[in-house]
Amino acid sequence: MTKLKILLAVLLLFFSINTVTYAQETESIKSFQSDINILTDSQVDVKENIQYYFPVPQHGIIRYIPVKYATENAGSLTGSYDVYLTVTEVKAQKEGGEIESVPFEENESGGKMSVKIGDPNKEISGNWTYIINYKVQRAINFSPKDNENQDEFYWNVTGNGWEVPIEKSSATIHFPEDINPDIWKFGCFTGTLGSQQKECSFEATSTKSVEFKSRWELPARNGLTIVAGFPKNIIKQPTASENFYLALQHNLLIYVFLLIPLLAFIFLFVLWFLKGRDPQGNGTIIPFYGPPNNLTPVELGALVDEKADPKDVSSSIIDLAVRGYIKIREIERRSLFGLFKNNPDYELTLLRKDDAMPKAEKNIFEAIFPASATSGNHEVKLSELQNSFPQKLNSIKEGIYNDLVQKGYFPKSPQRVRNTYLFIGAIAGFLGIILFVNDFGVIGAGSMLLTGGLIAIFGYFMPRKTIKGVDAYEKILGLKEYLTVAEKDRIKFHNAPEKRPQHFEKLLPYAMVLGVEREWAKQFEGIYTHPPTWYEGSSMNNFSALYLANSLSSFRDTANAAIGMRTEGGGASGGSSGFGGGGFSGGGFGGGGGSSW
Repeated sequence: MTKLKILLAVLLLFFSINTVTYAQETESIKSFQSDINILTDSQVDVKENIQYYFPVPQHGIIRYIPVKYATENAGSLTGSYDVYLTVTEVKAQKEGGEIESVPFEENESGGKMSVKIGDPNKEISGNWTYIINYKVQRAINFSPKDNENQDEFYWNVTGNGWEVPIEKSSATIHFPEDINPDIWKFGCFTGTLGSQQKECSFEATSTKSVEFKSRWELPARNGLTIVAGFPKNIIKQPTASENFYLALQHNLLIYVFLLIPLLAFIFLFVLWFLKGRDPQGNGTIIPFYGPPNNLTPVELGALVDEKADPKDVSSSIIDLAVRGYIKIREIERRSLFGLFKNNPDYELTLLRKDDAMPKAEKNIFEAIFPASATSGNHEVKLSELQNSFPQKLNSIKEGIYNDLVQKGYFPKSPQRVRNTYLFIGAIAGFLGIILFVNDFGVIGAGSMLLTGGLIAIFGYFMPRKTIKGVDAYEKILGLKEYLTVAEKDRIKFHNAPEKRPQHFEKLLPYAMVLGVEREWAKQFEGIYTHPPTWYEGSSMNNFSALYLANSLSSFRDTANAAIGMRTEGGGASGGSSGFGGGGFSGGGFGGGGGSSW
């Protein structure tokens, strides 16, 4: 029996020694104490005193502190609520030894600041105390100015990212004014990230200080979070301009994003200056009495503004009527028992076909009438084209541009040039949306959206004419001058064609493309008095050239609507409040964690 007691005593002593040895050899934080000063300018001065035990030789520790938080109170120019850190000093002290400065490295990546403390050429073991002092800006949650709620300091003291237990944890906050316990609010949380357990306490240590403590040891990945609510105006809230300046100080990317639209504008302007301007022409506009180089109305219209518009196409339809291919008949429409007039509809009758007509006009002709249509017995209303013609409009425009390129008026299709810039601008804008969705920041997203808009806008001006195109353009301006000249000024036009009805009709579609049909019609008052065979109006009494011009303007507007419009058939967040049931361990600013190395 005596031997059994001796054996049991030996075994008990053996397990006790091993238990003590195991406990002593477990890497841990013996104490994590944070001393926090809240300054009146809204900065927060934090001094962390971390007593770390190394059971085996290591170089030191790495402290991780987040600097970027997703928050419902963001208001941040850079997107997520950036908490700017400035590490002022780092010191270390061996147990029982002197406090001394130690090497440390700062690095910011992935939204967090890392402070790597220690000498890579030196190993240490046992108990060491690390003192990390840093200032934080934008860590106060300010309630809206029109809200009487308190401002708030919500701070994750230890962080929930330590891989070792924290035996003791505490934090003391020092305020710039005396605490009124009837108005001020305090709270704390412990546990893993998201936990709402409150195994902690707080008490005032002076008229301006409150100390928070965890009641128990915090296992690995557990932390202490504190929250304090205080009346407004104790801490000065930074203005929008101060926040912007602060963002500029701490985020080089903001400068980059601000420069991108400026650099893009400069580059695009130089590109337009070198590649987007038309060649220099004669610079002298002289009267011209017909379309240069026998350009059709739709080609002339596309050459003038480098766009093939529905108005150019509708004017070309009138030209087809003038030349005897189709007939236009106005159809009066009434509503409410015939008492009120609606906008008229128009009926187009096929009179003849001609495979030799210019390609652009042939495409328009075939978009109106089916291939099976025969001369003299096929009619189409403009209102019937609104579902079919718009589908063919892009191919018609492309054909017009290609013809003008082949004839030497443009080096490249204006539509393709604009579409290229529009595509590039859309990509830049899409990148801006991605940046915004991924919380990269209002400035980053706005910069890319603005850059995309600039590219698209410059793309509108980038199509250019050739020398031949500029020469034709100047002649078109001469034609426009001839079409608009008043009778008293006609003396300066030498060898002008005789004013006959046939001449009026021939140039009327071109006058409509150039928007001067009424001026052209006024020149034929008393000359053009009989209705043409290719147009039939609802009321032809008191017919005149001006009546025809007005009627065709109405036709053009109706046609533009019909051919140009298609009718379709059927983690942890920072900055949130720590009161009101929304607080939890790991919430607020601060936090992070660390490890040895």
